[in-house]
Amino acid sequence: MKCYKCNGSDSMLKIVYLDKNNKKLSDREFSAYRIMHPELKESFQQVAMCGICMDSDGNGNQVQYSTLASKLNKRKKVKKHENYYVCPFCDTANEPLRNTCKQCDRILFSTQYETKRINGVSALKRKKGRKLWYVFSLLFVATVLYYFLPMGADKPMFLQTDFSEKVSSNVTKLTESKYTWADGSKYVGKSLNGKPHGEGKLEWANGDVYTGEFSYGEITGYGTYKSANGSIHVGSRVNGKPNGEGEMKWSNGNEYTGEFTNGDITGYGTFRYSNGNTYIGTLHKGTPHGNGILYQADGATFEGQWVDGRLQ
Repeated sequence: MKCYKCNGSDSMLKIVYLDKNNKKLSDREFSAYRIMHPELKESFQQVAMCGICMDSDGNGNQVQYSTLASKLNKRKKVKKHENYYVCPFCDTANEPLRNTCKQCDRILFSTQYETKRINGVSALKRKKGRKLWYVFSLLFVATVLYYFLPMGADKPMFLQTDFSEKVSSNVTKLTESKYTWADGSKYVGKSLNGKPHGEGKLEWANGDVYTGEFSYGEITGYGTYKSANGSIHVGSRVNGKPNGEGEMKWSNGNEYTGEFTNGDITGYGTFRYSNGNTYIGTLHKGTPHGNGILYQADGATFEGQWVDGRLQ
């Protein structure tokens, strides 16, 4: 295999996806883009690139990330971006391609609640407004306590001069960790207070492998789960079970793209069978149930209400 740009041979070629403007997306970014933006029909080209071409712009020039002009251009692009998502739990505006809230670590997308979308300008205003609100609130509380506390009373911690020292002793940071259990299972990745938290990889003794996001010891977030039996799931998980948008492939050739609910294929999606048939519509526990249409490999089409896999 040769590089798409320079046509050179390299053992470290990486697979990327190019849009119509030749913008590069990694495999994970491309999967997230398809799940988060199903309404867009933009086509992408899958190519292989060497390390030099990966770090160069469309004209072959090396990208200088540290220049002031580059930083200003990034700021302008952020302001024009239309895909900031507001967390329905803590009202935090999250950047594109995030699947969990950066403030409360909860899942942003689910069939059980609606996640609002705002543009980059509104997101920056929210961020600035929230910071100002925090500052004024802290000043107001500090002023009230300072003037109304009885003489000789102990002041709260945020009015004491050694505030930074007391807070720093209670802060716990994410650390890179490696864990091995008695049955042979292994974990490599970030951890918090001795539990997997953030990006990591978990390998079970039976051959199952999960690579993706963890939350306080639970497999909660976006990731890829490869089972020893050959099945692969890519998408959102909550407490170890597929929940929300995702893709599933089985060793027998069946494929599914759509909604999962508590580990089951329940919701709206597309199921492609190994015999060539394709079903598009609602399903319940992997079986057509509700409004949908079945396209058979021989050209026949069946559309209507389905109950437990049978057309009514």
